[in-house]
Amino acid sequence: MIRWDVVTLGNISRNRYWGEADDRPRRAPLCTSTLITVENFHLLVDPSLADAAQMAGELDRRADIVVLGHDNYFLTRTPPSGALHSRP
Repeated sequence: MIRWDVVTLGNISRNRYWGEADDRPRRAPLCTSTLITVENFHLLVDPSLADAAQMAGELDRRADIVVLGHDNYFLTRTPPSGALHSRP
């Protein structure tokens, strides 16, 4: 069985259509992160939080998994923005 969980829901830093000016960001940009699980295999697509502990907390909160070590990541953009991207 394949399961997918939205871990973080992304947003842009400013939105012209809401009347927000381009001169400064209104919020930190964030991409949408999705966890795809097949049996004991986890694939995290676009880990988005800059702090690895915070990302692990979101995985626990949203998908009920505890991060014990390095798993599998897939990036749909470059350069990556989250801390988990920089791990060896």
